[in-house]
Amino acid sequence: MQEIVDKLPRIVRCTVESYKQIIKIFLPVPKKSHYIFNLRDLSKVFQGLSLATQKTLPELTSFIRLWVHEMRRVFSDRLLEEKDHVDFEALILNTITEDLNMDSAQIFSRERILFGDFIEKDQDMKS
Repeated sequence: MQEIVDKLPRIVRCTVESYKQIIKIFLPVPKKSHYIFNLRDLSKVFQGLSLATQKTLPELTSFIRLWVHEMRRVFSDRLLEEKDHVDFEALILNTITEDLNMDSAQIFSRERILFGDFIEKDQDMKS
């Protein structure tokens, strides 16, 4: 967990810088009029990251996978064309390797990166 805490300022900086690049690269045009990204989208990434706990994500690699998941969920899910998805993935990969100084093979070692919270184990199951 301390590893995540130490890397957190850099993750925040990289997220903001990625956001700045996204709004420059993916501009709204008539065909892609919904390519309007704002600070609310950025806050959604941070909201998703804030749900992580030491119990659920004990290591830095898992936390970076969550970061990738949140960036894809907020930004990439709105992209239309395959080229846009490729450009987005290149941006994420570059951020991981260059800015976060991490091995992308570790982050993308699995076929898919998916996170979800469908039910809390501590809650009573009342119908």
